[in-house]
Amino acid sequence: MGPLPILNTSSEKLHLTSLNLDVLDHIMTLLSDEALVALRVTCLFFADAAVRPLSRRSYRRFRTHKSLASFIRFLRLETPHSRAQLIRELHFPEELQYDTREADLISLFRGVLRIVEACQQLRCLHIDLNLTSVSDLFQDLSRSIATMPNLRDLHIKPPYPAVNEGPAGLFRPRLRRLTLPIHYPIGNFPPGLLPATLEELDLSAATSTWTLPPKPSFPSVRRLRVPYADNPLLMGELLQAFPGLQHLSITGELIETDRFGTPSSRLLYSISNARAELKRYWNANPTSWPKNLVSITVDDPSYLYALAVPIK
Repeated sequence: MGPLPILNTSSEKLHLTSLNLDVLDHIMTLLSDEALVALRVTCLFFADAAVRPLSRRSYRRFRTHKSLASFIRFLRLETPHSRAQLIRELHFPEELQYDTREADLISLFRGVLRIVEACQQLRCLHIDLNLTSVSDLFQDLSRSIATMPNLRDLHIKPPYPAVNEGPAGLFRPRLRRLTLPIHYPIGNFPPGLLPATLEELDLSAATSTWTLPPKPSFPSVRRLRVPYADNPLLMGELLQAFPGLQHLSITGELIETDRFGTPSSRLLYSISNARAELKRYWNANPTSWPKNLVSITVDDPSYLYALAVPIK
């Protein structure tokens, strides 16, 4: 093979600022958050150009009310060149701090609400805050979520009254993943509340005494996380409600032990009894087991034994 051809024989230097903005935007997506921040301080050109790829990153470092105020200033909501529509992911962690006074809590939530209302192009929204004390403002948050056209991943703790009423639009029609980190029975979902496009449902914090409504069906769900049910027959009814399930995760650990640290005889009897009941259930209802289920993950191996998997 001969020598490689020389693509550019010109001695003129190629400056980054002369590149097309789309090319620059792609290059900057390969940089880390720290590198993008460093790039912004090099010159006025990159101070503006690096905003778009930086805004697409996930914002999950809110720790205090002051950090919310700083982010609101970054969004430039009061200017014609607002950056809010560039934001794709937002995470408001549980450790977001406020003073113990009620007024401060409401002020903090109003800051969260203002950010969510402005960032309508979100694809991922995680709100781990306890919203019980601000249930009135939660309706405003629900309306903001309802207008997000591209939301795919929602993680939220709605107050109990809000879930009971089934706020219209909270669970977007295009939603793919939903996490409800609350102690709430799955059977209390109003009919039609969960979107048909939902593929992953995480209810691992739901109460272990949950019940199911008559003949529910969530055919699109492929991944499911639930706690171990105290009543073993509920597990059979649960799997029947998710005919398209492929991956099942059962959370929680058995902690009842005797004084020597081994499982108590009462607990062992309970597990054995659950296995016997489920065996009878699978034999009587062979179609209840999801035919596409390919993996089961458990926090405690006893759950897998109690499940009495009807296939090898």
